[in-house]
Amino acid sequence: MDGKILEISKSAHEGASRIIDAENRFLIPGLIDLHVHSRDPGFTYKEDFLTATKAAAAGGVTTIVDMPNLNPLPNTALNFLSKMNDCKSKAVVDFNHWALPTKLEEIPRIAELGAVGFKFFMVVPKSAKPVYPYLPETSIVDYGQIMRTFEEIAKTELPCVVHPLEPEIWKEAEEEILEKGGRHDINAYLDCYSYKDSLTLTASSAVLVMIANSCNAKLRLAHVCWRPQLELSRTLKHGGYRFTTEINPFALFLSREDNERLGPFSHGIYQKGEEQDSIYEFLKDGTVDIIATDHAPHTTEELEKGKADFFSSPKGTPVVQDYLRLFLDAINKGKLNLETFVKLACENPAKHAQFFPRKGAIEVGADADLVILDMNARYRISNEKAYSKTGWTPWDGLEVRGSPQTVFLRGSPIMEDYDVVVGAKGYGEFVKPTLAK
Repeated sequence: MDGKILEISKSAHEGASRIIDAENRFLIPGLIDLHVHSRDPGFTYKEDFLTATKAAAAGGVTTIVDMPNLNPLPNTALNFLSKMNDCKSKAVVDFNHWALPTKLEEIPRIAELGAVGFKFFMVVPKSAKPVYPYLPETSIVDYGQIMRTFEEIAKTELPCVVHPLEPEIWKEAEEEILEKGGRHDINAYLDCYSYKDSLTLTASSAVLVMIANSCNAKLRLAHVCWRPQLELSRTLKHGGYRFTTEINPFALFLSREDNERLGPFSHGIYQKGEEQDSIYEFLKDGTVDIIATDHAPHTTEELEKGKADFFSSPKGTPVVQDYLRLFLDAINKGKLNLETFVKLACENPAKHAQFFPRKGAIEVGADADLVILDMNARYRISNEKAYSKTGWTPWDGLEVRGSPQTVFLRGSPIMEDYDVVVGAKGYGEFVKPTLAK
């Protein structure tokens, strides 16, 4: 009834109009991805809300929240409402949006519309003209201004996501690696992130946490993927600081070796393959709170430019369709258990977004957002199966063990037969956080 779970019991199927035999399968809540770049509006030649939500459905993701580096910027109630209404006509899965908090007077108005929260970047490049998607209008780098922004957001009781980066240290890293060293490839770019034990990330993360705690703001650090940053987060949490950490799949599934093989089509992380496995410890011990994809599609034409100079090309990869299968393969290999993954990909994101227990749980009264898993299925990821408008995946040709078999959104199937999207355009609903009036 109304897409809710009515009963959980051994006899619940009696009298049902449809019975699905899921013997030898696992059932988990639909995944919630709180970091998706839908590119809609403004950059729909890369992706749009229909293709992004189709890719989500194919990957077992039943709710997404997309990012505000768009045109027009969702930093006013009018722009946010326009985007929300437009996306409703396209969505295959349920959704909300992060708003941009660069106009303080608009923050309460946007909150009243039911926004899940706010997001800003700290990414201002050394050159005068930034590389998309890091529009200068989406960044706040002055710590005083960040403090005032946190103060206003705290009044709404909504979370704020920040892409941390210390721009002055980044400039020094660029000068040493790019200008003096003459290196322009993807590994040079990632060396800027790892410069002096990832100082550009750790310094900004520490200050953000302290400011947010002083303002009683609900901070989520995006892209907590580098070991020094993870170790810092562990230390700060042990010290009593309150914040949420997000890790992205590329930290575990795109390595330094992949960067060398794929170039700008990888956008991986610094660790070598054997070093990546050590990152799982942070998922197991509570340092990492949320898995979010950072689904960031770009066209092949844009990324080809990065082969000559990675610093001049956009950054990011399409991820939302593939990441559940990648983690199921890792679970089958004993690197993580399914319970921990469900906590990080379903329950914790729902709680952070204040969708819980409507989302992220299998219990009476929750939305019937469900994924049937076939843990023994052999599945080959390929460009031909990609629903993203870009039509490519960095894991093209990779065979994994474990795949979603069927996906339900509010009781209706939206994906069947392992990757066939059957959900209707416009079926997705705008989901408000529980604090919304």
